Parts: sequence; structure tokens; C-alpha cells
Amino acid sequence: MKSNRLWGARLVAFSFMALTGLVACGGGEGGSGGSGASGGSGGQAGAGGEGGAGGGMGGAGGMGGAGGGGMSGFAAVVLPSSRAVLEADNGGALSASCGVQKDGMAYGGSFTSKVTVSPQDGVVESGGKYTFAEAGIFTVGCEVVVDGQTVTAEARVSVLNEAIAPRLAKAGAGLAGVHNGVHAVIAAHGGSDQALKDAVVALDASLVDLDPLHYADLNDVLRKIPGDYPTTAELTAAGVAKSPDDDSLAADMEILGAALADLRATIAAIDPGAPKAGDEAALVMKTAAVEAAVEKLSALEPTAHGVIENRTKFAALVRDEIAPTGRSVGQLVSALAKAEAAPVFMAKAPESAEKGGGATSHFGFLSLTLGMFNQNLLHMQMIDKMYGKYIEAIDKSINNLILIQAIDYLLPPNPEGPVIEMMYASSSLGFSKVGYDTWVHGHGFNSDPNFNIFIIIGEGWQTIVESVFTACGVGEANTLPEMVDTVEQCINDVTEAAQNSLPTNSMQVIEPGLLAEQDIHMGPFPEACSSAIPLAIGVIPVNLATGRGPVYKSNCIK
Repeated sequence: MKSNRLWGARLVAFSFMALTGLVACGGGEGGSGGSGASGGSGGQAGAGGEGGAGGGMGGAGGMGGAGGGGMSGFAAVVLPSSRAVLEADNGGALSASCGVQKDGMAYGGSFTSKVTVSPQDGVVESGGKYTFAEAGIFTVGCEVVVDGQTVTAEARVSVLNEAIAPRLAKAGAGLAGVHNGVHAVIAAHGGSDQALKDAVVALDASLVDLDPLHYADLNDVLRKIPGDYPTTAELTAAGVAKSPDDDSLAADMEILGAALADLRATIAAIDPGAPKAGDEAALVMKTAAVEAAVEKLSALEPTAHGVIENRTKFAALVRDEIAPTGRSVGQLVSALAKAEAAPVFMAKAPESAEKGGGATSHFGFLSLTLGMFNQNLLHMQMIDKMYGKYIEAIDKSINNLILIQAIDYLLPPNPEGPVIEMMYASSSLGFSKVGYDTWVHGHGFNSDPNFNIFIIIGEGWQTIVESVFTACGVGEANTLPEMVDTVEQCINDVTEAAQNSLPTNSMQVIEPGLLAEQDIHMGPFPEACSSAIPLAIGVIPVNLATGRGPVYKSNCIK
């Protein structure tokens, strides 16, 4: 089955060379020229490429892959599974492979490669998976030997501090997965049918990590901590000076968001079953707009001031623009591949083998489709690298704040949860009346009332509390932000497990208290019962910084 079987009525007068001229090939992160038989044919990173001459993130004509090289000859490409990875104790792991570009196009020929990760401290490799004991910035390198040449490239990966929302790692995996998948689809051009199938299957699988449901409630890139993160004045007092880039960050995020939204609208207007030359031209235009926005944002070097001030804005950018755009690109490339190479994806394709020998069949894409693929690969290279660079800025900022002890990061010395010694929820101790202005007296509560929660569970509470909180793994958290996040998730689980559980935040904490170490004003007792007949209830006190305390028993009356 030769490639010409796909070149029928849909063939358009659009030369392959003209299309490749439209595909930009800017610099990667530290890509090197070729060596060996062809000397420097790999080229240095494009002018202005990240890690190459000129700095910044984009080459003059666009951006290459992670660690990609110049327009002519061979260049290595680093293909990490994500630009953002969780620490080992949170289940994080990185895999990485090497790819090759030839004359700016993903290359599907044979080559050998070696992956390295540095620094090595705290890094464990097993079966091609790398785990990291501590947060930090790591460099993934590729050394590739292709056609007698040796070419190298590097890409940076952030291992997230536990103060950073873990879903940023999921988004990073989705973006990298789409980028790597599109690269594989292009590299499969002219190869075996199975190579194309494998590439599209991997691309489709990566879209799961960009499902909008994962990010529907992503409202902050940082986890909560008692007292919140430092203000501008507190950062300045701690020696962290504000820069002009901090002031430019919000506006440049808006520009990028608008460019990504415009790109998605263009993608949505393309019919994968009948692509037109105008579609490819429209993608070229959007490439320029996205590249300009990415270069502008990526050129900034925000301090902790900018990161903290724009934490919710970047969360919205990931939720509303970055993840949806990555998903749209992946869906379009997958649909285009399946439409043009439809026989390849049939359960039993016609002419599945060459006559007489059963040799492996091969396919080929139209030049138009290849051009569209390359434009979308370019989009993903830009988005993926920009995302990685900004996550790196967040990670560095938070790590610095921990070093200068500007945030409360480590778990407090007392891991015990809060204890209710007495609760006055009615005129009679031992009874809780709905609506009564309630005071709790005890110890172990947080001085910040926003970090104290009371969960009131009615009938059946005895069988729910222990099993839910034990299963949540609260005790496994080893930092304050992780503890807060884990406890909040447990509270959600408790609420789902018992419909009559009513989480309520405390309103005021008085220290020292009149009747105990702390007096906590809960406010009106919630509607945990609906009858004048007493109902046995359990009140679970929770300090988000330390966990839950023992259940306090009471009787609820309406």
C-alpha cells in the first residue's frame, strides 16, 4: 500500500516546499549544531531562541521544539512527559525521549539517543522513569546520533513545590502529551501504518489530562496556607524587590489569552474531512499572533511579587485558555490524521499488505495536511515552552520564600487536631439547638478563623467519620500546604458521604479564652436536625493546618 493511494481528488496545488517555508524553526533550549560527517549542519538555535543566541523564548521565525535546532540539517528535540512534575512522595514521575527534526520537520528515520537528567541529587531512575525527592529545576538532555552526526538539546523541567497546585502538573502532562503526539504523527509520515496508529493513539490519550472537568474549579495556582502569602510590603521587608516585569505581567497574560482564544476559534472553523488551503493560511496568521504574545510574556522575569499578585489570573489562563487550546490542537491533528488516512484506521483496511509479500504498508499525508500539522506543532511548542517557563518562575519564587522563611511551609510541631472541651449550643450543655448562637471552648484550633471548620454529622455519623478520614491519608502530608489541601479534600469526601453533614467555618477565635485556652465563636448552629426529638450528632473540629480532632458528641433539637 503506497502513499499514492491517499493522493486522489483531495489533492491540492500546494507545494510541499512552499509549506515548509511557512513552518518556523526557531531555537530550542540549548540545542547544538550537528557534528561528525556533516559538520555543523544541525545549526545553532535560531536567532533569539531560548538558550541560544539572543535569549528569550522564540526565534525570529517561530519556535522549534524543546531543544530543537535550526532550519537546515538535523536537530535534536527533547520530548519530556511534562514540564511540571510532582515530587516522588506525591506520586510524581517523569519520562523523556528524544526526537529529531530534519530541515525543521519532525523526522521519522532511524537514530540512536541517550537521555540525561541533571542535577542528579535526589533523582532515581527506574525503567525509564525519573522520580525526584525534592522540588527544584532540572535539566533534561538529549544526545542524538543520526546519519553520522551527533546533535544535542536540553529542556528544563520544574519539580513542583507542594505549595503549588498539583493540577498544574496535570496540565503540563497534557500539553507535553499533545506536543509529543503531534511530533510523532508528523514523524510517522511515509512510515508504517502501525507507526501512525500508535502516534494517534498516544495523542488521543494525552487529551484526557486536558479535560475541562479537571480544571473547572482551578482558581489559584497556590495552595492555601494560614495567614496567606506575603503582601507587597512583607515581601519588600523580606528583601524581595519588585521589578517592572511584575507590573507588566497581568496585561501580557491578557494578550496571550486573547491570542489563544482566537486560535481556538480558527481551529473550530476547520473541517478535518475537507481542509482547504485557506485553513492552513489562517493557522499561519494565528501562529504569528500567538508567537508574539508568547515572546512578550516569556521575556518577563517576574519576582514573587508578580507571581503572588497574578496567581489567580494565571490559574484562569490555564483553566480557560491554555488547557482548552492544547486540547483543541490535539483534537484537530487527530481528526485530520484519521480523515486523510482513513483506511489505516479501519478495523480491516483494504490492500493491507503489498501484493505477493505481505510487507509492511506505508502511507503519506497530503502536503496541505503536513503544513497544517506543522503549524499546530509550532503552536504546541510555543505554548508548552511558555507554560514550562512560567511554572519555573512560580517554583523558584515559592522555593525562595521558603528559604527566607517568608511563608509558613513546614508542618507545625503539634500534629494533633483541635479538641472541643465544651460546646454551648443551647441553654443546656449537651444539647445543640438549631439557630442558637454557639461558642466552642477547647484547644488546638487555628488562630486564623478561616482555617477552622466544624463538620456536623447527624444520623449514622459513627460509621462515617473514621473510615473517611482514615482513607484520605491526612497523616501522609509532610508540608503545611499539602496538609491544608488534603484536609479540605477530606471534608469534601465527608460531605459527599453524609448528606446531612454541614461544614461551617468558625467566625472568631479568642486567645486566651475565658473557659479554655481558646474560645471559638461558631455562630448560629446549623440545621443538623429537623425535629424536637433529640438526635445524636457528632461534631468534628478541623484545623486545616493540623487535621481533624476527636468527635464531640451532642444531641440536636430543632
